[in-house]
Amino acid sequence: MRTADHATARTFDPRVWRDLTFLAAQSFAIGMAASVLLALAVFIVA
Repeated sequence: MRTADHATARTFDPRVWRDLTFLAAQSFAIGMAASVLLALAVFIVA
C-alpha cells in the first residue's frame, strides 16, 4: 500500500467561493422578495 506524499484534498479557488457567496446572496434575496410578495397578496385578499 502506497502512502500519499501530498494532501489529496484541494481547497476551492477564491473565485469559486466568491461565486458561491454571490449565489447564496442571490437566493436569499429572491426568497425574501417572494415572501414579501406572498405576504402582501395575503393581506390584500384578507
